Amino acid sequence: MDESRQRQKAMKRTVNRLVIFSAAALIILLSTIFYTLINRSKKSTSIQLAKESVIQFTRPVDRLCFASEAWQTSNTDEAKEALLKAFNFAIRNPGENDELISLRKNYLLDFRQISSPIIFASCTKDNRFIYGYSKDSIFVWDTKGKLYAGFSCGNYPLINLEMSGNGRYIGAVNADSMLTVWDNMGHLNFYRKVGYNSVNEEQIFRFDAENRIIVISSDKEAELLDIDGKLIQSFDNHKGKVNAVDISDDMRFISTAGSDSTVNIWYFNSIENGYDLYNSIHFPADTIFSVDFARNGKYILTTAANGTIRVTSVNGEFAWGIREEYEEGLADISLRYPFFAEFNDSGSGIVIKSTDREYNREEYFMYAIYVDIFYLNVRTGQSDKFNYIRYSPGNNFIAVSDLEDNYLISWNLYNKSNYGLFNNYKLLQFTGKRPFFSPDGKYIYSVCGDHLESLYIDVESISAIALEFYNKWDKYF
Repeated sequence: MDESRQRQKAMKRTVNRLVIFSAAALIILLSTIFYTLINRSKKSTSIQLAKESVIQFTRPVDRLCFASEAWQTSNTDEAKEALLKAFNFAIRNPGENDELISLRKNYLLDFRQISSPIIFASCTKDNRFIYGYSKDSIFVWDTKGKLYAGFSCGNYPLINLEMSGNGRYIGAVNADSMLTVWDNMGHLNFYRKVGYNSVNEEQIFRFDAENRIIVISSDKEAELLDIDGKLIQSFDNHKGKVNAVDISDDMRFISTAGSDSTVNIWYFNSIENGYDLYNSIHFPADTIFSVDFARNGKYILTTAANGTIRVTSVNGEFAWGIREEYEEGLADISLRYPFFAEFNDSGSGIVIKSTDREYNREEYFMYAIYVDIFYLNVRTGQSDKFNYIRYSPGNNFIAVSDLEDNYLISWNLYNKSNYGLFNNYKLLQFTGKRPFFSPDGKYIYSVCGDHLESLYIDVESISAIALEFYNKWDKYF
């Protein structure tokens, strides 16, 4: 009898546990379904409100408020699009609204026009200046749009221009192989003849964080110069032409890439106060066109004449590489003849220049790869080849130029189905060419003939401003 009672109690406890576990599982399942339905409902409502903001309303305040409501409901890409479009529309069309006029003064940058079309422009790393050049002059603006300096670049066309990270100096290489360095007001520091292979005009020279300059000085040699052009150290370990130079952000490493299928890595010896040869990485027999350090200084990115793109550690260990087919998560792209590749600021994105015909560098196209669980390629609709590409700091956006159109697109994929098109969502369309971001990621600029245009794209700030308008929306009726 006692044994029977014990078995009955044990069975009862087992049944109770099963009931509890089953009830808990059912609650979790129902909660998950309920959460998913609510989340989908919020996303659907957010998308609808965002579309109303973009399409149905012309009054700036209404567009801002609908965009704010969409963003509060769910942080969808559609709501982000509505915020960006509503805010930039509002500061360009404030009407007689004092609050919008105040926003215009604070956020709309008006760049002064120059005398001829701008060919190239970019921003210094410290976000102090924007610099660029036309066919005969170099120009420097402050980041409020005021023209800071303008001066002649010489009698030969420029092929490469770079400003030091702190904005104090600017260097340029002309078509006559002359490197010239000025201060940011256009006063000459020095000029000297350099030697480089035209296979890569992007990496003829680089400023480091102390305003020193690593430059290709002759066919088989590179040199480190001070800001007055005085030689600090020579690097001459190549048997073929030097095609590219780079220096890591922390200045610990210098790299040189050559036509002898070799990348040489030089390491700073603090005891000797100079650079020693750290490693020679020998690739399969082919010309190395370009070399770029990741921002952490641990990896290099190279392109080669055989069409291969590689990521390698500074110790020479292979990390990642592609040629004709990508791994899972990437659509197929014909790489053709890539001749330049560089990391984005985070090291999680790569921009590549390539051509359809070997050595035809004038008619290049660009494509990009970035990491989002899988390696993915940048796409807008059916397009994966562009005229120009830039990643934003913080990995929020990607700017692309496709013929005459420029798009600000989302880092996230719009369609993640295994059977659908990988497609980055288009957030903004804007005019100009060669778009680039401010280092703080708050503005995107584009070259528009003889002046620059800007768009404010800091979603966090815009959403806070839009919410203020939303909370007092009644007062505008």
